[in-house]
Amino acid sequence: IKQYPLAMLHYEQAIEKLDKNSEEIKKALYLGARLALGLNKISEASDFANRLAAIDFSYKDVGDLLDKIAKKAHN
Repeated sequence: IKQYPLAMLHYEQAIEKLDKNSEEIKKALYLGARLALGLNKISEASDFANRLAAIDFSYKDVGDLLDKIAKKAHN
């Protein structure tokens, strides 16, 4: 239904309720960062990606994702 701002709100709410040491939080932070980046919400994308990196820097392509966010922030 392409309600991306609504999806972002739900991701933010879910992240706050997840166990901070679970695989689910990693996935939620990753997907939240990707969604925020796609919505050009650079600050939120950076926050989610940095929180994920602090938990597990080796998760998927979080290093590349942080680079994409930084590049978009400087444009």
